[in-house]
Amino acid sequence: MRSNIYAFLIFLIVGTIHYPVSAQFTWQQIGPDNTGTITRALAFDDSENIWAGSQNGGLWRSTNLGESWERVSAYAEAGCNLNITSIAVNGNTIYVSTGAAVFASSFGQRNFNYPADWDYRAENSGFKGYIEGHPGGGVYVSTDNGQTWKVENATNNESSGTARYQGDFTDVPKVTVSGNRALIGTRGGLYYSDDALETVTKVSGSAFFESSIVFDIEVAENNTIFVSLHDDVSSKDSLYISTDNGTTFAPVIDPILFEGDRIGFNRAEIAVAPSDRNIIYVATTQANQEVNGVFRYDLREGEWRRIGFKGLNFTPLGTNGRDAITMAVFPSNPNELILAGQSWYTYTEEESWQLGAQSVFPDFASYLEGPIYSVAFLPSNPNVFMIGTRKAVYRSSDRGETFAQRTRGYNVSPVYSVTSFDITATDAEGGVTALDVVIGGTQNANYIFNSFYNSEKPSKFSYGSLDDPTINSVRFGEIAASTLYPGSLIAQGEDGGVLRSLNFGEAFERFYGVPQSPQVANLTPVADTLIDRANAGSPGEGLNNNPTPAQAIWVLDESFPANFVENQDVTLDEAQTEGEVYVFLASRNYVWLGVGAFGDGLQVKWNRLTPPLVDGFDEVFTAMTVAQDGSHTVYVASSKGNLWRLDSAANLATFDADADITQLNADIVASGLFNADTWISDLAVDPNNPDRMVLTYAGYGAVASGTARWLWATDNARADAPGFGGVSGINAEPIYCAEYVVDPETQESILMLGTESSLFSVRDLRATSSGPPPLPIRYAASTTDELDGIGNVAVYDVFERKYTVSTIADGLTRREVRDTDTVTLQKDQILINNDNTLFIATRGLGIWTSASLKTQRQGNPTAPQEPINVLDVNLFPNPTTDLATLRVDLPQEANVDFKLYNLNGQMIYGSGEGQFDAGRREWTLNTSQLAPGMYLVKVNIRDGATEQERTLKLAITR
Repeated sequence: MRSNIYAFLIFLIVGTIHYPVSAQFTWQQIGPDNTGTITRALAFDDSENIWAGSQNGGLWRSTNLGESWERVSAYAEAGCNLNITSIAVNGNTIYVSTGAAVFASSFGQRNFNYPADWDYRAENSGFKGYIEGHPGGGVYVSTDNGQTWKVENATNNESSGTARYQGDFTDVPKVTVSGNRALIGTRGGLYYSDDALETVTKVSGSAFFESSIVFDIEVAENNTIFVSLHDDVSSKDSLYISTDNGTTFAPVIDPILFEGDRIGFNRAEIAVAPSDRNIIYVATTQANQEVNGVFRYDLREGEWRRIGFKGLNFTPLGTNGRDAITMAVFPSNPNELILAGQSWYTYTEEESWQLGAQSVFPDFASYLEGPIYSVAFLPSNPNVFMIGTRKAVYRSSDRGETFAQRTRGYNVSPVYSVTSFDITATDAEGGVTALDVVIGGTQNANYIFNSFYNSEKPSKFSYGSLDDPTINSVRFGEIAASTLYPGSLIAQGEDGGVLRSLNFGEAFERFYGVPQSPQVANLTPVADTLIDRANAGSPGEGLNNNPTPAQAIWVLDESFPANFVENQDVTLDEAQTEGEVYVFLASRNYVWLGVGAFGDGLQVKWNRLTPPLVDGFDEVFTAMTVAQDGSHTVYVASSKGNLWRLDSAANLATFDADADITQLNADIVASGLFNADTWISDLAVDPNNPDRMVLTYAGYGAVASGTARWLWATDNARADAPGFGGVSGINAEPIYCAEYVVDPETQESILMLGTESSLFSVRDLRATSSGPPPLPIRYAASTTDELDGIGNVAVYDVFERKYTVSTIADGLTRREVRDTDTVTLQKDQILINNDNTLFIATRGLGIWTSASLKTQRQGNPTAPQEPINVLDVNLFPNPTTDLATLRVDLPQEANVDFKLYNLNGQMIYGSGEGQFDAGRREWTLNTSQLAPGMYLVKVNIRDGATEQERTLKLAITR
């Protein structure tokens, strides 16, 4: 019999064991695992497992109709593209197509006057949200029901040794099967393969047929195949038919369908009735408009007839147009049809079109939030089907009468930025409330408040203020949390400005403010020097610089005296008064300074710092950073590779628009390694060396395959001619973000780079040689892949949570003990501690966190996908003086060990691993020889197959 009581003494001795920081960080995925994103593909296999493909988050499978989901790890590990558009199942063979840029007009087309035929494959621009759907890598195939995946096939450019993001297979809207033939619709015509993609054949035809986007392919009776095509340039839209299993095609010509010599649509969706494959339906739409019409065709009769007319009472698509249109026929009735986009409509000949769901009242069983992208019927029960939408996967078990969200564990959120705060507050009874909150700005779900990690409680979303309903649906959102103003947030606004929340994100409001005096010297033009406050009395009601890009560039620049950290005598007012909070914002043409961002209306002040540095149309700002040099030196970069420095930008009394703005990048452009049209994606300044700055490039065009450098550096950033050099040793792929973090143990600067495929750390960036202008210096670096084993995923943001905050609520007092001194915290006093937890935002795999910079993370780490079902882990009494009990309730036999750390990350005691039977296990901790203060107890529990970690806080008082 194993003893369940272990007593020990903990001695504080010289030479405490350290948990070293290694080059390889340890990461935990923290969700949000209960939210979705655009799910364009749903399919059942022969075992009635449901396969789901997300436009950003890869391939998923559920064996229980969506009650739970698992990522298809074999797909990710094979290096398959995460941007899925369709899935086709043929027995044990599964085809997955990728690449979704063709479904919606790009951000650049809508906001930057890009032409209609703008093609990211030929441009050195576009990154992050500037393309709505990201490029793909072809069609991937598994011949063993998803256990292994074939990446190196005739549709994968990269595996074939050709250029990344080039060719027809970068966007594949549809893949389907007809017998053993796979039919592949691309952005450059139609292909087929009879050997599981070992070889592909392009279907020949007219120049239009061979160069157009193929949106849909459906197989009817006798291997009759219908294909819909669209060409963005000539707008020659058409519907084609094949009677020889897709070898040759002819246009469908019928007076009902076309005007003149073509069908008048931008995209057509096709559906074939499963119970009678002679019945075909076609729905047509244009760009971002409503459905044009719905048509029915019977192969036996050879006649088309219209069954749906565009009108006020029939609005299935809203303004989604070609981006979100899905159509399906009920398997049990060839004359019963679903057409959905923004709303859900059903059709029968008896009742015509009926609105079958509502998107207004989320608590009602009839709720179904659009846009809607895919539908798949359960083969054994046609009354049950799954629905893929922009934010979730739904299931209906009663033929569409009611809908239930089934997204638990389906972690596919594309997160463009991440921030976090960790606040501890004490109430009247001495109870402690800890808010360890992670917030992500996402493409389609506004701002996710991921404060619940993997719990059953769903993540929260912020849609704006009830007083200002126009603040909603913000896309490509950047977000930042304040340390000096606990619970206050800054976020990107829909007009290119910024929003704030003073109550933990429950509501956002605009905070454009009154002018600050003095204003900038020598500023031209003199008009529009302020950002208006949004009210009826101000002319602009927002940025005077409208229209502005929806992905505004801004930085929350917050600092306070170093002696405030772990200083228990400082009050909240003192920290806020002596600290500094600035918001630097780059709109279309200008750079702005905001002060008093978290004050009341009269405290918020905004001023323009610069003349129009760019034209705001052909060239826009794309990156900004502020150096931690005490002078608030600002760097801002553009879509044409230009770079400026603003010296002492926070001091309006001395800032001069003539003397203090310097353009820095002439040597980069002149080098020939990047031309003037290449976007700068991010900037970062070394906190240990304000003269060292790096800039990064990201693009899908020619630079993606060339020898150009993606990372540039200088060791003379504050000079008029800094002398940038390209950095060798960096993966030849787009870099989306650069962030410096500091190792708290060695004080070493570590450069983190988020790229198209992973997160890399750089610890040895160094100058290697000097040469003649325009490259006076060259740099080199080696990188460590910090996400090795996680899969191919783009990383968009790196955030280091540097501090945690303890507060006293409602005028209460609490005894806080530090070392041998006893102090009393009064109302509004705060305790700011070092933290150094890392977070990263990814395209499709949600948010990840690492405590590697600070050995142990304060808060609750995320459990694995399938943890041991530990009933409870408790530490009591807490706070304690001399003794505490650690209690673990085990439902099954498991190995258990625990370690005690102080807040500096030093391990004081390790229990060693022991094996224990099911039941309650307790350990007595003798803390009598430990200094008073806060400690962390990390408990690790394993049963061989699964593992779970819990981290508990322990307060020791005297």
